[in-house]
Amino acid sequence: MLKPAKNRTILAMLAALMLGLSSCDSRTDREKALDCLLEEDNARAIVLFTKIIKADPGNYDDYSNRGNAYVGLKQYDKALDDFDKAIELFPDDPEVYSSRGLTYLYTKEYDKALADCNKALALDPKDMLTYHFRAKVYDALGKDLLAKADRDKAAELLGN
Repeated sequence: MLKPAKNRTILAMLAALMLGLSSCDSRTDREKALDCLLEEDNARAIVLFTKIIKADPGNYDDYSNRGNAYVGLKQYDKALDDFDKAIELFPDDPEVYSSRGLTYLYTKEYDKALADCNKALALDPKDMLTYHFRAKVYDALGKDLLAKADRDKAAELLGN
């Protein structure tokens, strides 16, 4: 048998769910920051990830996520700093190389973009999104056949 206090808590949670409300206070800063990132509230995501990084500077994922938020605000230098730090902390995550490669594409540093896409694909040869990014790099370099090959590979991986 549940105690009355627990019954009230469960009823309040159910009512909140039924009304479409969430219990924001019960979510961690990381959960809130990730929600902000998904909702493209990049400025708020940056504030939250900065707070998280100050408390735990050893988590590479937080730097990577804050880097993605900076990309969303077109603050590419700050994004690159965060991606560099994420790679320093954990050099085996293909997504960070892919994100940094895309950022280099935006800054028109095509050789660096290509190198990062290649590194990401060496770590994860089935990453459809990185093939798409690398195709864009090849397009920018005027390498049409290589761009087409990467687009075809991305489409193949999407179909699997």
